[in-house]
Amino acid sequence: MPRASHLPHLVAVGDAEERDDDALMAAARAGDRAAFDALVRRHQRRVIGFAHKFFDHPALACDVAQDAFVDLLRAVPTYRADGHFRAFLFRLTLNRCRMAARSRRYEDGVGHALPVGETAAADREQERAVQAAMMKLTEKQREILLLRFWGGLSHDEASEALGVPVGTVKSRLFGALEAVRALWSRR
Repeated sequence: MPRASHLPHLVAVGDAEERDDDALMAAARAGDRAAFDALVRRHQRRVIGFAHKFFDHPALACDVAQDAFVDLLRAVPTYRADGHFRAFLFRLTLNRCRMAARSRRYEDGVGHALPVGETAAADREQERAVQAAMMKLTEKQREILLLRFWGGLSHDEASEALGVPVGTVKSRLFGALEAVRALWSRR
């Protein structure tokens, strides 16, 4: 029978919910599957929402989110706990969105993002209009809006996720908001 000191420290579900993301990644690296599951539960809704806003295609959003979490699982052994987990996760998610968009453009033979999905509810009319405006933005403009508002990343986190200076994030955000305002005013 193995001694207790050789067994990985397992995080109870309630305990996992109270620990920060870096601590959960460290526990996952030590072999604690519950810690990784807690990370997925904590961020799944936002990652799927981000991918859904990127494509407006629910099934594709779930596939992209799943791929992003698989990438996260693969990164567990090498992840550096430096307090930038959300930026790291959204960089993985954004990269998966970009790969899916390139693949979709290649498969469809078109040079634009996925078409805006159909929704039946009348109360979603404004959301559809915003989504349509988002799809008219450049990829860089759409990415910064999604990271900042749907991903909930700060300017610093978005900067890290995109690998650009904070000033570039602010400039892109300003340009994206101006473009949305212009598109919205033409509506």
